Amino acid sequence: MEIQERPKEFSAVGGRLPNPVLYKVATSGSYVEALVLSGESEIGKLRASTRNGVAVLDVSSVLRDRIRVRPPAGLEVVEAGTGVIAYWCRFKDSEGAELTDQENVHYAVAAALPAGVSDYSGYTVL
Repeated sequence: MEIQERPKEFSAVGGRLPNPVLYKVATSGSYVEALVLSGESEIGKLRASTRNGVAVLDVSSVLRDRIRVRPPAGLEVVEAGTGVIAYWCRFKDSEGAELTDQENVHYAVAAALPAGVSDYSGYTVL
């Protein structure tokens, strides 16, 4: 099993248009499972069938649920920006082969902000 393609270091998720965050994993198995982790905490799982020896896994749905941005609750409320999450993946195929990508930590950022948010400094990626 081998990772043929990883997402960019910073990937936008959410917004009005689909923003896929793709891993392409080559394997001789019939499917690949991905365990998505942030630090050591599991944040989601998904599975994709292989086609021509490659499974394409889109982890954006898992990430989108974790960084959903909510507007402040009142006019005088100041909240820290929550639109970024660091993540990495562990893969396992149908034949039991395992592969970890912990050394390649990636970041998902919110692609769109809700109406009513006026302080964008917490969402800026430098």
